[in-house]
Amino acid sequence: NKKTGARGLRSIIEALLLKTMFKLPTMDDVEEVLVNETIVKNNSEPLIIHSKSKKTTAA
Repeated sequence: NKKTGARGLRSIIEALLLKTMFKLPTMDDVEEVLVNETIVKNNSEPLIIHSKSKKTTAA
């Protein structure tokens, strides 16, 4: 049972982005990291949007 409010939201986002935060510094041409409702509900890894190839891959 997750707490509600800013702290609860922060813990959810931090858990979703943990692996990605460590991977990003070694990745080139990352334009954005996408977290949407589906990713949160499925506890999936965020989508990485690359700037040059415009390719979307899981982190």
